[in-house]
Amino acid sequence: MRTPIHWSVPILTAAFLLAAPAGAQSVQTTTLSKPDAEFSEPFTNVAGIRELKDGRVIAIDNRDKIVEVVDFKADAATKIGREGSGPGEYALPMSLVALPGDSSAVFDMLNRRMLAILPNAKVGDFIELSSGGGGRGMVVMGGGPQATDRTGRFYTQGNNIAMGPNGPVVADSVAIERWDRHADKRDTVAWLHLPKNSAQVSGGSGGRMSIRMGGANPFAPTDKWAVAPDGRIALVSAEDFHIDWVSPDGRHTSTAPIRFDRLKVTEAHKQEWRDRMKQATGLMVTNNNGKMSATQMPM
Repeated sequence: MRTPIHWSVPILTAAFLLAAPAGAQSVQTTTLSKPDAEFSEPFTNVAGIRELKDGRVIAIDNRDKIVEVVDFKADAATKIGREGSGPGEYALPMSLVALPGDSSAVFDMLNRRMLAILPNAKVGDFIELSSGGGGRGMVVMGGGPQATDRTGRFYTQGNNIAMGPNGPVVADSVAIERWDRHADKRDTVAWLHLPKNSAQVSGGSGGRMSIRMGGANPFAPTDKWAVAPDGRIALVSAEDFHIDWVSPDGRHTSTAPIRFDRLKVTEAHKQEWRDRMKQATGLMVTNNNGKMSATQMPM
């Protein structure tokens, strides 16, 4: 059953909500008031949204496994594609990224590919995440490609789990990878620090391994990253709120830290989190000898 969530979205404007590179002395803030439009149809879990030039919004729900285009003026939603593994189909839509020319792409984790959505909100061709000639593909665990730049290059957060001599090993940092699919070029553009216990691994023998991302350390400060339209990478430090910028040619610049007051995590915060987790569910993805499956389970 879909939870009756009212989704109130200000019509999206193209904004890169991060501080400017080093040298800027002021921080611009934007206060959102009343939404420009509302759509009250229920979604279980909105995993990605993107506004088209005509004002409609593409939305994906990874719990109900649907992709829709929402028309606020008509107060209606139209499903895009359908669940499956054939043409125009997706098994588990996990993320949504922009492509040039008002096109979009939906990352389908279970089918290990992306499905293009045309500017008219119709399904297009598949974008395969592996290359010929033995080249490695984009990482297909987690959210897959998470950002693009104005040229259509994909960016993804890599996998911090590797197989060691004694089984799976979880690293404390992860690569931010860039993929130019037209040139079939992949490279690592930055590294992101991860908090402890950011992933839990079970199994690993006999071809079966389960990975659970997050949940073990809910109050750990976590660094974040984003991509500017020109291809710069912003690494946002959770420790002091400074930003490390990595330009497309590899040059690094940094902003000054942003002052803030640290708040202590109290027992009330912890209990609130425990209560919320009693009702929460997560997605358990299992790889059983190459066959991917996804199961909803308590957090």
